[in-house]
Amino acid sequence: MERLDVTTVALDVLAPVWFLVVVVTVLAAASEFQHRTVVTSLLWTPRRGELLAAKGLVAAGFGALVCVVAIAFSVAAGVVTSVFEDIPLGMGPAEEWAGLLAGVVVGALFGVLSSALGLLTRSTAFALTALLLWKFVLEGIIPVVTHRPELAHWMPANVAIAFVDPSRPGLSTVPSGVLMLMYVAVLAVAAAATFIRRDP
Repeated sequence: MERLDVTTVALDVLAPVWFLVVVVTVLAAASEFQHRTVVTSLLWTPRRGELLAAKGLVAAGFGALVCVVAIAFSVAAGVVTSVFEDIPLGMGPAEEWAGLLAGVVVGALFGVLSSALGLLTRSTAFALTALLLWKFVLEGIIPVVTHRPELAHWMPANVAIAFVDPSRPGLSTVPSGVLMLMYVAVLAVAAAATFIRRDP
């Protein structure tokens, strides 16, 4: 009988959970400008750098927490399935547990990245449209249009997956982690510069 590894079950839910984190944080950041609540925040905390740092920490914490909760529920679901379906249960190899930890880190990074996107666009409609267009259209089209299929490995979603699961085709763990940090840094710096210099 085939064995069920709880780590495999948990790893499979990470990509949808990351997308959930991205949608929620980008909408939360952009809606502050749309509903003008950012003005109240600035009145309470006039130092914009401190406010940005706090927003980044909250977005990162949210992304990490959602991933931890999803992993916990996935592991619990795997245990329940094993009991009721009488399937042998395995804890999974150490590298998959490391991958789950990396998945939580990626969740935090995606929280910061999408929060920065919301701060840049300042519009929930534009931010969500840009996000969905990138996720479901451009990530697939760019490698085809440029006739460079290897570019797919450099797209944010595939970079995140490569960081969590180095056995997948594409970049190895260290390059994918560095590239992920670069994506976040570029958007975060652009959002910070815009937020500090431009009034809401």
